Amino acid sequence: MLICGSYCKTEVTHSEILFQEFKKQPPYFPFDKREQWWVVVGDTKVNKLYGIKRTSLTETNVKLDIEAPSMKGKHELTLYVVSDSYVSTDYQYKLELNVV
Repeated sequence: MLICGSYCKTEVTHSEILFQEFKKQPPYFPFDKREQWWVVVGDTKVNKLYGIKRTSLTETNVKLDIEAPSMKGKHELTLYVVSDSYVSTDYQYKLELNVV
């Protein structure tokens, strides 16, 4: 349970097999690019962003502070992991929060 408007720490654990860091040479980019990933928590029903962090995902744990929704009750948020280097490699997971 979370208190309205408070912050909580979220930890995302991933498999190193899925996220290996490589230098990319995009076809229309003048130099090598190091891939980055965005970890985002939001609610698509109300178009609200609760937390965002950019990471290279070289570590297996990513810590993200998210703000609890300001309304009491159950909230279904979505955690997105988005690549800035790959197409169709994004992940999304449902998070359920109970805010008091």
